[in-house]
Amino acid sequence: MDIAKFPRGATNGGATPEAAFRAANPTIDHFSMFPLGNDPTVPVWIVAGTDTFMATILTDGTWFVSPAKFVRCMDPREVRSKASIPPARTFP
Repeated sequence: MDIAKFPRGATNGGATPEAAFRAANPTIDHFSMFPLGNDPTVPVWIVAGTDTFMATILTDGTWFVSPAKFVRCMDPREVRSKASIPPARTFP
């Protein structure tokens, strides 16, 4: 994921992912929301036309929305193979 901005200080978006999205993007009427799991606190992928966003919950329980784009997926075998590469040697 390439997320464009992150919360700074007391920046809160809304009580729900939808409220945060509407507060951040008042001119966008039509959008779809896709939670990334079943837990109510998981990030939510939001699609509005050709624009995409990510809603994430903050420590105070409010939601923050940022423009985001999907960069790529990695095959689990690729992740494991990179993790099994020993670290480079260090020299004194």
